[in-house]
Amino acid sequence: MEIKRDAFETADSEKRLLALLSFYKTLYEGIMPVLFAPIIASMAIAGGKKTAKAYKIDQEGKAKLSQLQQIQYEWTSQKKQLAEGRRALRRRYPNER
Repeated sequence: MEIKRDAFETADSEKRLLALLSFYKTLYEGIMPVLFAPIIASMAIAGGKKTAKAYKIDQEGKAKLSQLQQIQYEWTSQKKQLAEGRRALRRRYPNER
């Protein structure tokens, strides 16, 4: 990661900012879609026909950035659902431990 090293070694703040933005673009728009492609493919297969349409990978093997945001939402909402279900069970059976 030569870009990252240049960002931290540069004394000029404008050049440092441009180098950090370049590193961010490389990481977020270049590497992340490739890393999350297998997860998106598995979610498409596991979810059936409805989710297969929502989760698609392009011909280069990359996921769309909007799909990454959708995955983040679904993971957090599942955690919330599990927490809510656990609270409901605790309320229903408070003295049984």
